[in-house]
Amino acid sequence: MSHMTTFLEHICDNQGMVDKHVFSDCCNVNNTARHKCFLLNKKDDANYREILQIPNLEQICEVNKGNQVLVKKRYIYETSRKHPFLYGPTILTMSACYETAVQSCCQEENKTECFQIKRRHQMDFPKVVMK
Repeated sequence: MSHMTTFLEHICDNQGMVDKHVFSDCCNVNNTARHKCFLLNKKDDANYREILQIPNLEQICEVNKGNQVLVKKRYIYETSRKHPFLYGPTILTMSACYETAVQSCCQEENKTECFQIKRRHQMDFPKVVMK
């Protein structure tokens, strides 16, 4: 089973996600047609800036203590949702940088400043890749 098939099955198995994003038609067809259907329904929000905003680091650090995978998965999901045309490896690279920044900055006294410095090189990354 390919990674794409696994990924699309995961989306289709998450009923809330399917209903919220109107993907039920795509989930009711075979794998090849499903992939094409998802591609036809992709919408990129070029004006989306939340990815650049500094999150509540105290909360993220608390969650990260108990479940680092959850924090990384959430970042990957949000980035993929907001920028569906970004190449998969680009999103994974961005998530690795994010994960490193979170792990490092959660140890610092001034978490927000640390996070801003660590992520500065990522700020325009989605815009550059999508041009």
